[in-house]
Formats: sequence, structure tokens, C-alpha cells
Amino acid sequence: MANPGKRKEAFPAFHFEVTIGKASYPFRSCSGLKSETKVFEIEEGGQNAHVHKLPGQTHFPPLVLRQGFCDPSSPLYKMYLEFVTDGKKKERFDGFVRQIGPNGTSAKWQFKGGWISKWEGPDLDATKNEVSIEAIEVCHEGIYLVGSGGGAKAGEGGAADTGGTKAGISLSTFGGGTGGSLGSALSSGVDKLKAGAAGIASKVSGAFSGGGSGGSNGGSSGGTEKPLVGDFPTGGDDNVA
Repeated sequence: MANPGKRKEAFPAFHFEVTIGKASYPFRSCSGLKSETKVFEIEEGGQNAHVHKLPGQTHFPPLVLRQGFCDPSSPLYKMYLEFVTDGKKKERFDGFVRQIGPNGTSAKWQFKGGWISKWEGPDLDATKNEVSIEAIEVCHEGIYLVGSGGGAKAGEGGAADTGGTKAGISLSTFGGGTGGSLGSALSSGVDKLKAGAAGIASKVSGAFSGGGSGGSNGGSSGGTEKPLVGDFPTGGDDNVA
């Protein structure tokens, strides 16, 4: 009988801690551990089987943190006021969310450049037997699961790192180039245009080439004029209209 291996236990959702700056808070719930990348759809002519989908900018929703409202001075509300009160220095903060797992394991999400954009007081209702809850929303500039390849590398990357060639679009079709970049393809196309223009100029110059000095009626070029197109019979000089 095959050995199914050691069973892994899922992390409990109730055992976690949140650190804002240098202080930890006993929040009741934490949501917003999400990231979403915008998708750009590109329709390629002649390709009817599918639509190319390229990654754009990544957006992070705010962290929503809730805890029991048990202090009339509310340190969370004071932190919120620091970002909405004029004349005060507005310093952003870093922090992390740590989830405690079984057998001493843990998972940690780190966020940077945070600031409190919203504070919400308790809902009062005499018909309910519930504790009062206050909540804040923390806007930030990225949250990453530590140890999973995120962090600075994920934040520094952009849509420019994922070119159209990865989605099956050959940029070499522009200008007939064989390179994989748009710049080399355009450069190849320009070179071909220059070569074509030089060939036309050479033909025109050869058609009007001739020797001698000034012709009749004060013309600046002497000699016999040659026709541009076709082989016309000539009966001597100046017979071509």
C-alpha cells in the first residue's frame, strides 16, 4: 500500500497578530490580504482562436482591521488623526500580519508605506447583545507573503518585464525584422526604406546624366536627354520631347 505521506494541517483563522510600526494590536479580524493584477486584452488580426492577455499594474486593497472598542482615548483613532490633521507630520509606517500555524509554524505578510485612511466607530443598537467594535482601513503600497518570492522583487517588476513575445505576439512582424524587439524591427524597416530611396535616386540620376556645356535656350545642362521609361527611337539629339 502506498504511503500517502505526512498530512499537513491547515492554519487556523483565529490565531494571528498584527503589528503596525513597532506596536502590536489585538485585532478581532483582519481582511484585505489580497493582490490583483490588471489584465490588458490585445486582439491580433488574423488570430481568431483567442485574445492575448497581458499583465498590467498590480493593485492592493486596504487592510481592514477590527477590534473591541474598549478605550475612550482609542489609540487607533489618534493614529488616524495624524493623517487628517493639518500641521502634523505625516509619517507612513510599515507592518506585518502574522498567522500562527500548527507545530510552531507561522506565515507572515509584510506591508510597506501604510497610512490609516478610515476609522469607523461602533454601531450602537439597544436590541443587540454584542460588544462594541471599532475598525480602521490601512492603505499601503504593497503586501507580500514573506518567503514566497514576493517583497521587493515583486514590487519592482512591471508590465515591461512581460513582453508581447511571451504571449505569442511576434514583434518582428513590424518592418520584416528578425529580431525579438520592436526597436530592432523598426530599425530594419528604416534601413530598407533608405536602401529603396537610394535605388530610386540612382535611377533618376542615371536617366538625366550627360556631358557638354549649356544647351539651347539658356539650358544649364547640355548633352542628350534620356527617356525615363521605355526605349524610344531617337533620330539624333534633342528629338525627345
